[in-house]
Amino acid sequence: MRNFDFYEFVGIIVPGSALLISIGFLFKVDSVSFLLVPNSFGGLGAHVLIAYITGHLLQAIGNYIEYLYWKAWKGMPTDWPVSRAEACKFPGATEALLKLCQTESITKDLQVWRGLVAQARSAIYSKGHATRLQYFNGTYGMFRGIVADGFVVACFAWASQVDVKLVYPVIAVVVGISLNRMHRFAVHYANELFSSAKVLASNKVGVGDESNGTESR
Repeated sequence: MRNFDFYEFVGIIVPGSALLISIGFLFKVDSVSFLLVPNSFGGLGAHVLIAYITGHLLQAIGNYIEYLYWKAWKGMPTDWPVSRAEACKFPGATEALLKLCQTESITKDLQVWRGLVAQARSAIYSKGHATRLQYFNGTYGMFRGIVADGFVVACFAWASQVDVKLVYPVIAVVVGISLNRMHRFAVHYANELFSSAKVLASNKVGVGDESNGTESR
């Protein structure tokens, strides 16, 4: 079995595991408790495998939550130089991406801008400057998954064996904090991407020098 990378572990397995443990806690399913809340090495291996599958399903739910959340902010932080130019927190981002991508036309088309962001990201990966991007992206994915956890648990907690008067306030707090952290790490990600683009642009590295990087966002 291959090793999991950082994003797969924190962005997929951790939320999947959190959901399985929540189900084990809420519903006391004795017949599969060794999988939901493992207490042996063999049970842990099976738990990780199921958590990986569950985590991917959660990220599908997380994608819808993400879409609705960032729609209220006029796009993700990497979109803000175009979608929220009047209040953008990333000065010099547009100039850096235009220089890095070797284009002179300033675009207000969001899809074109996202293409430039993708090109810049590939250049950053190819030059080995992506360590912090991977960290921010993985941590963002983890909190997005935990938000999805909260929505799934909230849908079924009413039928659990635990007092729902306690469960729902806890879910609300966890989801609220996770949304806040998801937002913050998305901003950190964008800031790091634009800062790295500035560095590469100042070193006169063009996108024609890069090979594709793998990125989930």
